[in-house]
Amino acid sequence: MISYRKVCQEDLILYYEWANDSVVRNNALSTSHIPLNTHTDWFLNKIQNPNSLMFLFENDDVPFGQVRFDVD
Repeated sequence: MISYRKVCQEDLILYYEWANDSVVRNNALSTSHIPLNTHTDWFLNKIQNPNSLMFLFENDDVPFGQVRFDVD
C-alpha cells in the first residue's frame, strides 16, 4: 500500500544516500559528492524551516520517493 508522511530527522541518512546516488549526482547541477556534514546541516535546516515541507513516499514501508515544497 502506498502511503506518505512528513520527513523526520530519522530520514537523514536515507536522504543522504539518495542525494549521493551516482545517477542523481550525474544529473545534478553540481556533480560532486555531498559530504555528510554538509548534508546534515542542509537537511536539519529544511525539516525545521517553516517555509519548507518535505514528504516521503513509501510502498509497504519501503521508501521510494520524495517531494519538497519551499515557499519563497
